[in-house]
Amino acid sequence: MPGRSFVISLIILCIYWMTPVVQGRGLEVECDSAEFYFNAFDARYKSDPDSAAYFIDIAIARAEGCNDGERQVRYLLEKAFLISEGEKSETYSQVSNVALALALAHGDSLTLARTYRKFGTLHNEFSKFDSAIYMYNNALKYISPGRDSLELIKVLTRRGITYDSQGVYDKAISDYLKALLICEDLNFYEEISGLYNNIAIVYKKQDDLPAAINYYHKARELAMELENEESMAICNVNIGLLEKDLGNYAISDSLFHSSLAYFDKSYFDYGIALVLHNLGELKRKEGNNQEALDYYQRSQKYASARSFKQIEANNSFSMARLYVDERKNSLALRHAHHSLHLATELNMKQEQSEANKILSEIYEISGRPGLALQYYKAYHQQEDSLYNEKKSAIINQLKTIYESTQKDAEISLLKKEQALQETELAASIKQRRFLVILSIALIVIFGLLAFMYTKTRRYNERLKWKREEISKQKLKIEAKQQELILKNKDLVKLSQEKDDLINIVAHDLRSPLNQVKGLLSILKMEVNADKKPETQLYFNNIDLAIDTLRGRINKILDVELINADKMSLKLEQVNPGIVLENVQSIFKGQAASKGIKINNLCNGFDKTMKADYNFTIQIMENLVSNAIKFSKSGEDITLKISETSGHIRLHVKDQGPGITKDDRARLFKKYSRLSAKPTANEKSIGLGLAIVKKYVESMGGEVWCESNIGKGSEFIVQFAKA
Repeated sequence: MPGRSFVISLIILCIYWMTPVVQGRGLEVECDSAEFYFNAFDARYKSDPDSAAYFIDIAIARAEGCNDGERQVRYLLEKAFLISEGEKSETYSQVSNVALALALAHGDSLTLARTYRKFGTLHNEFSKFDSAIYMYNNALKYISPGRDSLELIKVLTRRGITYDSQGVYDKAISDYLKALLICEDLNFYEEISGLYNNIAIVYKKQDDLPAAINYYHKARELAMELENEESMAICNVNIGLLEKDLGNYAISDSLFHSSLAYFDKSYFDYGIALVLHNLGELKRKEGNNQEALDYYQRSQKYASARSFKQIEANNSFSMARLYVDERKNSLALRHAHHSLHLATELNMKQEQSEANKILSEIYEISGRPGLALQYYKAYHQQEDSLYNEKKSAIINQLKTIYESTQKDAEISLLKKEQALQETELAASIKQRRFLVILSIALIVIFGLLAFMYTKTRRYNERLKWKREEISKQKLKIEAKQQELILKNKDLVKLSQEKDDLINIVAHDLRSPLNQVKGLLSILKMEVNADKKPETQLYFNNIDLAIDTLRGRINKILDVELINADKMSLKLEQVNPGIVLENVQSIFKGQAASKGIKINNLCNGFDKTMKADYNFTIQIMENLVSNAIKFSKSGEDITLKISETSGHIRLHVKDQGPGITKDDRARLFKKYSRLSAKPTANEKSIGLGLAIVKKYVESMGGEVWCESNIGKGSEFIVQFAKA
């Protein structure tokens, strides 16, 4: 009887164990699938954002299917970061709000802390510093210092970075030192390296160079030991700044370019924008203002595209300072005001002070003493405030270090007391329940062995099936790849044959056409005595047809010459006013025959641009010829020139029917047919604008069209100033 009851108990226990396993197997597979797609997203995050977005959406759906709230929160936050990488909109905020709501509904305290931290990081990337601080403070509410040490380090570090961005240096140092004490206690060497860098940055901003140098070298030595390329790149930037201040420009330049190469390779846009700005500062110190301006402008493109407002403010200030040196007061004024606006928006006190100072200098140079005095007063007030803050920051730093040490000692004592209490409690429970656990243990072990055996066997069978499927798919992929290689070879061969055929036909046609035109000229002289109007009309029509056909053949050869990269350019100083005068004289008769007037508004223009004269003439001939084709009698065509910073633009504007949005999308493509038709049924093979675009881009320029239906079109060609 006892043996029978034992067997019955074992069967019941096995059924109890196996029931949730069978029911939960589907959820387990769904969760494994979610993690698989998340790993695929992670692998493509930097290199292929579009496919990364596809995989993260599937991972989110699978996590929702297996009712895993923690995974959903994690995946949604990663999607928010991906969106923030590519857009300046608030779309990322919508996704992260969903993640936060899920974390509040289903997450534990650690999940909530991580969610608030990542939400704060997103706000910080878009320079919403006050919102970021609020999120980090919320994260700290859910962290247990003894249990969640790594998360505490991350929150303190991120909050310190935000305080640094705001110019609140005493609070930044306080957070960094708190995080550093925890890292040193736990031997988190990578985090220690990053904190050394951050602390050094703050000391440098406070003009404490000995302390900054000490921490920078500590960070670099630790990064080299850990073989951490990213940390080494950041250290190189910081040490390069110090070398620049010490006058070691060659060393500084080498360190900056080393970091730039790594940031470019790792798609770290913030790092790229920062290093480009620093290179601009270096070149200005060397006295090379043009190179400095180029670096500032390149940095500004990254900063404005990704809303790195702090770098954008610094770039604007540096360009303002550079333009003051070159006596370009209007440009200096515009950039200085932009810098002040951003610094005020971000509450960057030091940058506000510097912007007010340079605005005072610009207005004084410009002969506007009232405004100069106004901005000087603002500068003076901010300098007094900053001086008082720096004095109090030193006291606060010492106080913070002392308080942090005291708190750590208290925490350590509490940990020891808690561990002792837990040990005593565990011993008591163990003594009371020892007999009960011993009697149940044998049954649990038998049931567990049976469950593990069944699970292992099923897992091995499924794994074998998956491997066979993967092997089959691999063979299919290899076969498809081989097929694509063969097709590509055929396409290359066909393309070459096409190019050869076009060249042969075009050249073989052009020679006999030239002969026909020559014979026609002789015939016209011989029958010159014939005064019949119809005879002259026939000759003129034949002559026009030959010229049209020759023009089409020449355009085909031009396109093939461009495609084969055989153009011979001679870039020189070209006066755009002379170009437009020559083109006007060429088409004046043709335009008059249709009752069209060509207005040239650029007579006497004496500045030059960098271009090839002959190719520029051909470009403008194509554009003016098109304007005549699509203009009616009584309409005007206007030629003019405009200037921008560093560029000259040539404009050809007509009063024709305009170009639709769909037509503009294929305007510069070969053999394009537009919905608008020439007003006198002139013929076109659709190559003129394609040739224009190729010529312009080969000379480093740009061409585009601005048009409204019923109001005409304007083609604009832009080249760099010479």
